[in-house]
This record gives sequence, structure tokens and C-alpha cells, in this order.
Amino acid sequence: MFDRTSSRNFLLPSRQGAKLHPVSFRPKGEILVSSKARNLLLRFLAFARNDGPQPVTWRLYAFARVIFSESDMYSRRNMDMKAGLLRAAILLACASLYLSGAAHGADALPQATAVYGVISTDPVYLWIAQEKGFFKKSGLNIYLTHIPTNQAVQALVGGKVHFVTAGPQILEANLAGSDTVYIMCPINSFVLSLYGKPEINGVKGLLGKTVGATNKGTPTDIAGRKVLAQNGLKPDVDVKFAYLKEIPALVAALQQGIIDAALITAPSTLTARSFGLKELLNITALKLPFVQHAIGTTRSYINANPEVVRRFVRAAAEGLDYLRNNRTEAVAVLSKYTKNTDAAQLNEALDAYEKAWERIPMPSQTALEAVLA
Repeated sequence: MFDRTSSRNFLLPSRQGAKLHPVSFRPKGEILVSSKARNLLLRFLAFARNDGPQPVTWRLYAFARVIFSESDMYSRRNMDMKAGLLRAAILLACASLYLSGAAHGADALPQATAVYGVISTDPVYLWIAQEKGFFKKSGLNIYLTHIPTNQAVQALVGGKVHFVTAGPQILEANLAGSDTVYIMCPINSFVLSLYGKPEINGVKGLLGKTVGATNKGTPTDIAGRKVLAQNGLKPDVDVKFAYLKEIPALVAALQQGIIDAALITAPSTLTARSFGLKELLNITALKLPFVQHAIGTTRSYINANPEVVRRFVRAAAEGLDYLRNNRTEAVAVLSKYTKNTDAAQLNEALDAYEKAWERIPMPSQTALEAVLA
């Protein structure tokens, strides 16, 4: 019924808790270990790898009861009580050592990669969530990095990243056959302004003029066409479009007279005013539905990691709430990630977005329909 541990090897855990190693177990004097206790310890060690700290704690307790009850049995058989207690202490110490390793592994935070597609004001709440520890507070270890939006969506479809910021691209990828979905939409309308030469009188004054946008099919292009149509002007007929790729290039072309108006974002609006250009229309104030900025992932990732997705959204929403209520620290974070130290420009950018952030950042059906239109 009993094995003499002084004469054979016994399986005990290594300090890292990675493997069970046979080691010689020879405390001073002869100590007897029942096969029942030994088997229970081995079962405990095997279960510890898979069950996490709570079930392991219960098994440690059960194991201790067996050991100590057998110590009492040894006393009834006139065995030395001191040896019985030593036997229990040694085995429980070994089990506790393994338990600490298992618990440490269980406490490791789930990891995920999140990508912001633009270096602008749009993803500032994610930067805040990272800088203020909201992801870790929610139990996540997030690797936050930048990849241009189109490449970021391709990486998401390929399973190389887990969350991306984008606009219509998430829906477009889904329509192309991928399983991309929106999980959070902090901005469901355009955040843009239409600036032009000081002599132009409003949007209708653009008849026969040239308007600048970044690229065809981008928010600047789509918003420009919507605004012209609302004012009775036909895009490409009454008003021509010029595509110059970057917002600063649009401001420069406008200043030089190459184009007559341009759809731009803050803080370039501040630069435009410094050149004597004027705002023809604040498109942000119109609240035209559109998926300007959102976070996407894939259905397959949600199905495999539902808790990670919930925690990510929770932390991002906390960053958004913090952004609304802590302007000074928001400016500091925006400055760090955009590498812009001009306080006036940073505040211009945050001012432009202040009324655009959704209080409840859910996907909007009308915004999605606007993308499909």
C-alpha cells in the first residue's frame, strides 16, 4: 500500500511549471507516502495545466485533506506524527509551487493587434485608451500600431491583425466576400469644411469653378458631391473636381489659385484661414450621415474571441468618454501621436470633432445606407 520514496524517483513539478520531472525525493529519515495521496497529487498537477487557478485551488484543498487524514492514520498505527506532518508540508509546498506557475499563466492578458489607418484626430480616443491604461484595465494587452487604411483592411481580411480603424472600406471588403464587420462607429457623419477664395459667395457661387478633393470615392469627394447636389449644382457638369491626394496639397493649391475651393479637415482649416481663405460651408454641422470613422474586425474573430472584442470596445468607449472630459490631456496625447506641437492647431482639430463624436458609438443604419448609395 505504501511506496518508500527514499528508494525511488517521484514526479514533481519544475519551478517553471512547464513539465513534470523525475527527481530523487530523500528527506532526512524514512518517509512513507500512500499511493492514494501520490495519485491524487499527480491528478492535481495534470488538472492544474488546464483548469486555471480556481479549480486548482479546490484540488489543492482536497489533496491536503487526504494527506492530513492519512497523517492521523499513521499516528493510529504508532507512526511518528512529525514525519507525517513533514510529508504533508513537502508535498503541499511542491503543489503550491506548481500552482503559482499555473496561476501566472492564467493571469497573462489576452493579446490583440489594433491598427489605426490615419494619423489624424480620428483615432485619438484609441491613443488615449492606450496611454491611460484602459486596455489593460479591461484585461487586454493591445499592440497598437499604424498601417495606412487600405493596407490595414487587407491585413484584417488576411487575419494578420484583429482590429482596424477605417471608414467605408470595412463595408466594401464585406461586399467583396470577406467577413469584415463594424463593431464600433464613433463618427457617423462627415467631419469636413468647404473652404474657398474670399470672393466666392457660398456653395452656389461655385458654378463653373473647380473644387479640390483628396481622391475619388473618399469622404472629401463624396461629401463634396452631396453638398453640390443639395445646392442645385451637378458635379462634373456645373463644377469640376480636381484630386490632389493630400489635405495640405489642397490648401496649397487653393492658396495659389490652382483650384477655387477645397474640402479639408482640421487643423488645415486653421492654415487656410491664415492664408485669407474663408469657410464656405461647415459640413460637420450638417450631420450628413456617413461612416467617416469606425472600428472593424471579422466575424470569425468575434466568434473565436467574443470576450476580447467586448473588452476592446469597452476600453475604446472609455477612451472616447475621457476625450470629451479632459481636453488638456487629450491635447497632449494628440500631440504625441501626430508629432504636432502647435497648441492652436491641436485645439482646432479637437474643436472640429467635438460635436461629431457619437455619444453611443454604435453602427448607424443611415450612415451605412449612405455608403451604399
